[in-house]
Amino acid sequence: MSSENPFAHLTFEEALHELEKVVQQLETGKLTLQESLDHYARGKQLLLRCQEALQAAEEQLLRIEQLTNTSALSEFTAPPDGDAPPV
Repeated sequence: MSSENPFAHLTFEEALHELEKVVQQLETGKLTLQESLDHYARGKQLLLRCQEALQAAEEQLLRIEQLTNTSALSEFTAPPDGDAPPV
């Protein structure tokens, strides 16, 4: 099996939709053993694609959070004399 995921080009939503179809087919119990193994392998690759997409989204959110927290905190730094601004 290749180390590159053949589903890397799919969006999260596309991969999730395909994964749901694989699971439904597996749940029917009508597949041969080999078909079940093939579907399982396909499902694992789709699951990895979903996890990669979610991880990328989480990293993007963390970067956004860092950018917004840094700029927001700079607006509320204490004055040099240590006195807090009035509320």
